[in-house]
Amino acid sequence: MIICNRCNQQNEDDALFCSYCGENISAQPRPTTLNGVPLEQQAAPVTPQPPSPPVNQSPGQPYNGQYPQYPQQPQQPYNGQYPQYQYPQYPQQPYNGQYPQYPNYANNGDGAATGSLVCGIIGLFVAGLIMGIIAIVQGNKAKKLGYTGGKATAGIVLGIIDIACMVLFMIINFGGFLYF
Repeated sequence: MIICNRCNQQNEDDALFCSYCGENISAQPRPTTLNGVPLEQQAAPVTPQPPSPPVNQSPGQPYNGQYPQYPQQPQQPYNGQYPQYQYPQYPQQPYNGQYPQYPNYANNGDGAATGSLVCGIIGLFVAGLIMGIIAIVQGNKAKKLGYTGGKATAGIVLGIIDIACMVLFMIINFGGFLYF
């Protein structure tokens, strides 16, 4: 062990710099004795021995300082092949010619009801006869699909108003031509 001149900490014999303060200790003289005994006569460090193997201990006995021995699984020798993975088997249901029925959330009439309402509103301003007919048809389609909201009813009512206004407009503007 080398003692650093700067911080007086012990470092390994082959260290070039102090591991505590970073001082260059490579130029320091290496010790030849430790506690007055030459390094060649020093005994080798003692390495701790592993504990003796545990002894079987039956339940109910007081602890004697040793661990109980548990049986180990016998190991099979490696034959150069990996074991084959077994995939889980799921029960197969026979095909009966029908596909499973799933609820159709996308076709509950909401789109038709919205289209009915939009066509009814547009028909108040432009092409009332055509938009009114589309609004009535889409509103009835939404009701047949099971839609229970008010958009379909509002679309039907606006479609009727569109058609009535367009017929009234045609009578007022073109009614004079029929008498001449």
